[in-house]
Amino acid sequence: MLAAMSLLRNGSLLANALLVLTGAAAGTGLTVLVMPTVQEHEEDKAFERSQPSVKPEPSIRSQALNSPVGGSGHSDATDGVEATSLPALLKIGDRQERANALRDAGTKAAAKDVKSALEQAAQLSSTQDKLDYLRGVYGTWAKSDPRAALSYAMSNFQPGTLRNETVGLAVNRWGAVDPRAAWQWSEQNLSGPIKEQAMTDLMIGWTRKTPDAAAQWLASTKLYSQPLINATASTWAETDPRAAWQWASNLSDPLVRRSAMPIVV
Repeated sequence: MLAAMSLLRNGSLLANALLVLTGAAAGTGLTVLVMPTVQEHEEDKAFERSQPSVKPEPSIRSQALNSPVGGSGHSDATDGVEATSLPALLKIGDRQERANALRDAGTKAAAKDVKSALEQAAQLSSTQDKLDYLRGVYGTWAKSDPRAALSYAMSNFQPGTLRNETVGLAVNRWGAVDPRAAWQWSEQNLSGPIKEQAMTDLMIGWTRKTPDAAAQWLASTKLYSQPLINATASTWAETDPRAAWQWASNLSDPLVRRSAMPIVV
């Protein structure tokens, strides 16, 4: 017994060997416990990467703001149909297709004669159909004469959706051409929610045309309005996410910066 205890005393060869074996066994057990967790984590990350990125369908309003002047890009329903043949378009059952067709019809009508296009819009009994048609009219009219388009909207449309949408679209188009004049007009003629929406639509139009200038100007004004920052960041990120991220990451206000960063990532 004393001999055995002597062999196991600290520092002996046998004691050291037993310590090594015990440590190896413990390490193996720890590895077994840890490895499944690490493996599961890697599998989760791989699964997330494998999932398709699903982007929501843009709203009809968003399509109107972002569509180039000259049409919505969905002109099949109006091919071969005169802009004055609105009853034919009103029979379209699908909501999206009908909105696109009416907007295209408004675009074509305004390109020919704005006055006639406005008269056609006045004949539409449905507010939604009228709005979709006027989106086409204003997308064209505001490109060439934004002041006249805005004056008409403010004088002839009651406060509400129709006025808000046409004013926003006109300022959006104007902002792509002369953003400072559009901003000044909005400051002088609008107030409340319609002003906030118009300013946001203006920044969308400006950013889509010259994102660097729009973003730099907005940052220099210290107007840390969340809708304006978000509109600029998200619009820029559509075409150059890296540049949008760099701009958002350098915003001086920490709260605004933290809010804008997820939009451009």
